[in-house]
Amino acid sequence: MVGPRAKALAADAKHRLGCSYGKVSELLNDAFGMQVSRSGWCQADQRLGETARPVYQELIEAMQHSSVVHADETGWRIGTLSAWLWVFTNQEATVYAIRDNRSSDVVVEILAGSSKASWLRTAFWPTMIKG
Repeated sequence: MVGPRAKALAADAKHRLGCSYGKVSELLNDAFGMQVSRSGWCQADQRLGETARPVYQELIEAMQHSSVVHADETGWRIGTLSAWLWVFTNQEATVYAIRDNRSSDVVVEILAGSSKASWLRTAFWPTMIKG
């Protein structure tokens, strides 16, 4: 059984440092004698994502109820495919979303559901989008 600190270290090496699951497996085997397969680390990562999903949804809901949200996007890669990393932030929280486009649909998707009518104006979209 692999403990939460080992899983956190594996996820950090994979996602922050960009190591493949194979290199994560090698690293933790060499450093700590942990013999876990690449697929084992991948499954642990998937479980971590599922565990974090409710917290992520709460952060999105907080963004939806915020009076001011700053949004930005930048080019991103998923393997060899082009994508966009979106960032939504306010004074309390930051939410990231990776999508295959940079259209205003992403903004509406993340910020939809606000209990009050809100307007979005950015340098990229000179028109206002009612949400």
